Amino acid sequence: MAKGEEWTGEELERLKAFYTSDASFEEVVNELPLRSPNAIRLKASRLGLKRPILPQRINQISSLILSGDGGLRGYVFRCSECGGLVHVDEPDLEESSLVRCGSCGALSHFVF
Repeated sequence: MAKGEEWTGEELERLKAFYTSDASFEEVVNELPLRSPNAIRLKASRLGLKRPILPQRINQISSLILSGDGGLRGYVFRCSECGGLVHVDEPDLEESSLVRCGSCGALSHFVF
C-alpha cells in the first residue's frame, strides 16, 4: 500500500473494533497488515479512538536502567505492549507504583 493511501471502509471498521477492544496492540497491527503501527496510532488518534485501560494489561517491570544522560535521573524501561521506551523520574516513584506508557497507554507495575 502506498504511503498516504486512503483507508478503506473495511480497514476503518477493523480499526474501530480492534483498537478500542482489549486486544493487544500487536493484535491490532496484525488485523491491519497493510498499515504500519505508526499509521494505525495516527489514524486512531485522528478518529478520537482510545485504548481501554484494563487491569489485565498491567505488566510487571522486570528490568530497569538508571539513566544519567543530559541530567535526567530516573528509570527507563521498554513497554511490553508497544516496545516503546518509558522514562520515569526517580522522585515520581513510590515503593509500589503504576506507570503508564506515553505511546500506547499500557500500565506497568513498578516494585522496588
